[in-house]
Amino acid sequence: MKKRNMAGLFMAVVMAVSVTACGSSSGGSQTEENVQTPSAEAEENTANADQGDVYSGINAFEACEWAADKYPDATVVRYTNNTSTGTFETNGGAIPAEVLYLAVNLPIETEGRYRVELYADGMLAKSTDDIVSGLKSGAFEMNCLSVANFGSYTDAFTEMSVPFLFSTEDQVKSALEAGLKDAMCSKAEADIEGVLFKGIAPFGFREMTNNKQEIVTPDDLKGLKMRILTDPLQVTAFEAMGASVTNVTYSELYTSLQQGVCDGEENPFQNLVVDKLMEVQKYCTLTNHLYQMSAQLISESFWNSLSAEDQEIFERLIDEAEAEGYKRVEELNDYYREECLKSGMQIRELSQEEIQVFKDLMEEKVYPLAVETMGQERWDALQGYLEN
Repeated sequence: MKKRNMAGLFMAVVMAVSVTACGSSSGGSQTEENVQTPSAEAEENTANADQGDVYSGINAFEACEWAADKYPDATVVRYTNNTSTGTFETNGGAIPAEVLYLAVNLPIETEGRYRVELYADGMLAKSTDDIVSGLKSGAFEMNCLSVANFGSYTDAFTEMSVPFLFSTEDQVKSALEAGLKDAMCSKAEADIEGVLFKGIAPFGFREMTNNKQEIVTPDDLKGLKMRILTDPLQVTAFEAMGASVTNVTYSELYTSLQQGVCDGEENPFQNLVVDKLMEVQKYCTLTNHLYQMSAQLISESFWNSLSAEDQEIFERLIDEAEAEGYKRVEELNDYYREECLKSGMQIRELSQEEIQVFKDLMEEKVYPLAVETMGQERWDALQGYLEN
């Protein structure tokens, strides 16, 4: 079995692969968060990655194979995900980084009692309905899915849909660690019977792009045909800025931008590179208007079958894997941004004063709807997390 070394991974050429994480439909689960990883050196570095009899490569499938060989009697934890095989092979995002960490460390920490078996490309379940149903029925034990997919099940993650709420990743992490993550996950568990929410996988901020002009103020969006998420808070926000919101499926977005059906869109840098949107978009503004993340899901029935000791081990490893996810996203986002610049895309970073103009508009036009949606108590708690 080949093992690949981590050295210099993200400075190599790009290999296109996809990872689903940002849909909004529970039935069809329209997803649109794709990840591509720089991986030529990963292909070249095929030296043995076993160090001290522990897998130390980058391929999550190889890590699972290593665990199966070393711990053949371990109870299998089936981890299914819509992320592509290629992304897991090249550690191309937060979810692959977290699965890789669990695949290596779970059998070690449980002394061979449990190991991960990975099913990529939505092999066992693709839609939100199928994923929730599968976790409840015991068809598989774990999954990781964008919080945007749970709209028809719970409003637990409304806090992550409030535009221009967070400014930096550190602010997001601080708020989540201060109690926001636990509060959202607890509510989701209360609303969705049989599914536990254990940790997150980060994807970073969405940025605005378009073909018409540089966006510096909300007025610059007036008249622009913008393809956005269909979340009510997002629609209200872009309409407040004067944009003409268009409803284009993600699979048609490249062509729509190319043909002028849409003037612009908003997505993380990874989408701009993976799906070549940078080829048909001239201007990018670092608005950081929405932070995307997925939730680590685990079957409640499986969880209840674990001993208290093993539950503690699972909790700890999922927390540690989350840190690996943040680290990987930071590496990849830097790479993707550079790729956009190399393509000729003009990237504008807004000043704090310029960002504040957007926030002021949101406070007037959008935040009242957010308060109405989540309730005053949750809104006040959210503000408390931000202040702290």
